Amino acid sequence: AYPRLFRHPGFKALTPLGQRLTFYLLFGPSSNRIGLFYFSLNTAAEDLDTTPETLRKALPDVLAAFGWMFDAVARVVFIPTWWRWNSPDHGKVLQGNLKDLSEIPPCGLVDAFANNVTYLNPDLHPTFFEAIRLRLVEAPRSQDPSGSVSGSGKQEPAALRAGSDEKRVGIAQDI
Repeated sequence: AYPRLFRHPGFKALTPLGQRLTFYLLFGPSSNRIGLFYFSLNTAAEDLDTTPETLRKALPDVLAAFGWMFDAVARVVFIPTWWRWNSPDHGKVLQGNLKDLSEIPPCGLVDAFANNVTYLNPDLHPTFFEAIRLRLVEAPRSQDPSGSVSGSGKQEPAALRAGSDEKRVGIAQDI
């Protein structure tokens, strides 16, 4: 947990429901070891004792406050700063964590995740990219965050196709 979250300007600007939703996304039953996870608005609404429509209205504010992303079609959340706060101790832990990718439906956020090593210890980059290669190269399709499907066969994330300049994804906010 990030103890200074309560002082984060984006968090302070959120409604009480937005703040609860932030905690739900960080620590709720959908969250996993990599910060890329399936997220159901209906389940979250049930867990937070509200309606899906109320959460649908609150979610964009939470995402904007921290630079997080949500693919509404695939129902996947991506927290780009996850590794900053949840850094694996070594390569074996990272390899274990990346097994969580098997639970994520194909979407553009998987590619964004695969290209995001901003907060990952540089010593772990080779392990990360090798594990990504093993888990994602055989993915049958890719979807961008707007929900449009692209590709029809094997797809390598840009970080695996390109040089080190393309291995990073821009991070809008800190959390």
